[in-house]
Amino acid sequence: MAAYRDINISRFNGLWDRGQDDTVPKDHFIDCLNVTWDGDDIVTRDGSDVDISKSEAVSRIHEFKMQGQASRLLVLSEGSIYDSSVSMTSSAILTISGMTDFSMCVFFDRAYITPHNRVEGKASEFVYVYDGSGVARKAAGVKPSGSLLATASGTSGVIETGVHYYAVVYETASGYYTVPGTATFPKVTSDGTKKVDISGVPQGVSGTVTKRHIIATKAIATASDTGNQNGYNYYFVPGGTIPNNTATTITVDFYDATLIDSADYLFNQLEEIPAAVNLTSFSGRMVTMGEDGGENYIRISKVNEPEAFDAISGFIQVAPEESDSIRNAFEFRDALYLCKSNRLYVTSNNGGDPGTWTWVSIDKGAGTGAFGVGTILDTQGTNLDYVLIATKQGLSLFNSVFAERELTHKIESLWKRINPAHFDKVQVCVDTISKKVYIAVPLDSATANDHILVGDYSKGMEPFRIRWTVWTVPSTMDPTSILVRFDANSYPVLHWGSADGNVYRMNSAATNDGNASGDLAIPTPRVQTWLCRLREGNEIHHFESLVTRVKG
Repeated sequence: MAAYRDINISRFNGLWDRGQDDTVPKDHFIDCLNVTWDGDDIVTRDGSDVDISKSEAVSRIHEFKMQGQASRLLVLSEGSIYDSSVSMTSSAILTISGMTDFSMCVFFDRAYITPHNRVEGKASEFVYVYDGSGVARKAAGVKPSGSLLATASGTSGVIETGVHYYAVVYETASGYYTVPGTATFPKVTSDGTKKVDISGVPQGVSGTVTKRHIIATKAIATASDTGNQNGYNYYFVPGGTIPNNTATTITVDFYDATLIDSADYLFNQLEEIPAAVNLTSFSGRMVTMGEDGGENYIRISKVNEPEAFDAISGFIQVAPEESDSIRNAFEFRDALYLCKSNRLYVTSNNGGDPGTWTWVSIDKGAGTGAFGVGTILDTQGTNLDYVLIATKQGLSLFNSVFAERELTHKIESLWKRINPAHFDKVQVCVDTISKKVYIAVPLDSATANDHILVGDYSKGMEPFRIRWTVWTVPSTMDPTSILVRFDANSYPVLHWGSADGNVYRMNSAATNDGNASGDLAIPTPRVQTWLCRLREGNEIHHFESLVTRVKG
């Protein structure tokens, strides 16, 4: 018999599911279900309980945080989105027939929402904005209509001699300035001694329009007036703001020299923003991507004006010869990376209009879906040093380029079990405090997410140091959508929406998985290892002792 050799294993490093069982390293498991790590100890994962109860299936959850207010969830259920801080029954903030999914980003305490099917924005739909109360409305806004009147006032003034055209601009509650209206701009030929009275100022949608602004041209010589109201430069008139949505008259007076703030950019703005498959932020701009009929378009707003998109120079087309849509995007090191399902591109701000930005192909074999870029706690997209991206090859660490080996290298065979027809449902969330990455996936023939792959990277964010396990929940609680949010003690907690109509959260005090009907046992936690090596010959494997510490 061969000489006896001790096999000392001081710690187990998680699941190994790559190749044949007898290739599993001694310090890994061939089965690792519903457990986690407490230091080097392996323990049963926490139980869960109901966070939000909903009678219909929950398709998607997003966190919405406003300064000075408690965090809330926006929950999609059967074509309606609900605010968890208001009502989960009768008071939907947005209902769109046939809405199967939605994406969201937050600017200035407002949630911008886009309905989609994870491939492209919903046809004939738009981006919406929600300020935390009432209902969501279409982002941007239509221009003023009606008949605006302007006449020389009987009051002495200083408006300079010549022709001036006048128009009105709505300002909405979210700070968006509309395209100028009305259809016909009134003009006044001034003699240099009078103010101008403006009447018939149209009122906007109640609760949406908060102010109206008068814009005007500088003086045009009477003989040079072409009558083309769109052929001149317009400026915001100093003192020309009506600070409400009720008054219909205003008197203005100005010198041409005080007309400094140009309003020309407003004429090319979109009045409605087409629904997209995703939204993100980039250098203070909102970016939309993957709209119906414009799958290769990305639209880029003006800085700090997330609803202001120029219809002519506010977009670029990325690889327009490809039929695949842009599904995701993220900002990393002052560049904007754009993901199709199997492609990755990059663009950056060149200082000009977005329409002049150029794009470059980074990788023609790796991309991701609408939720495949790791969300870092309550922020979107990236850490300072890396981005985690779920590609068809595996979970990849991206640091301007993809790492040579995927972080899921040790569980490659398991990753290949993700149903390729439903890869667009894969979702990645990262908890940088507990140092865990969660990936909701549909395995084998599942058409919806039914497993959560959990990677513990407390030993390092490297392929051979990350420790993997698989979590399941009772089948009625399968995770359609996941996120990590802070609890009342500012501790990160995994939440998920389920087809059974509830939103669940992990609970360190729970020993079972709870649903609205009561507690259900956590699907049997188990670990299994492979300590022998069977090769040619007549080896005898002698196990003298196995020391364990078991509690439960």
